[in-house]
Amino acid sequence: MDKVRDEINTGLDIEIQEQEQYLIANVSGEWSLDRIKKMIDLVVSESKKREKNLFLLDMLQTGPPRKEMDRFYIGEYVAFEFHPALKVAVVSCQS
Repeated sequence: MDKVRDEINTGLDIEIQEQEQYLIANVSGEWSLDRIKKMIDLVVSESKKREKNLFLLDMLQTGPPRKEMDRFYIGEYVAFEFHPALKVAVVSCQS
């Protein structure tokens, strides 16, 4: 398991596990737009570096966003940043 928090300075605690065909990231910390954008950048970077196109984000320990519109803005950011071959599944809590 790799702890990558300090490398990218997201303000979140992120642990990435590499499986045979995919990556798993366990994420904890306070949800904010800037932090989640940095986490998305990390997902893209790690998937390219490790040559994996499947990524599971476990965000159960982050809680919901403070503003509901942040979900919309993150969706826009994801649509722009993720390349078509990258498949990401997210597990998160609902408020």
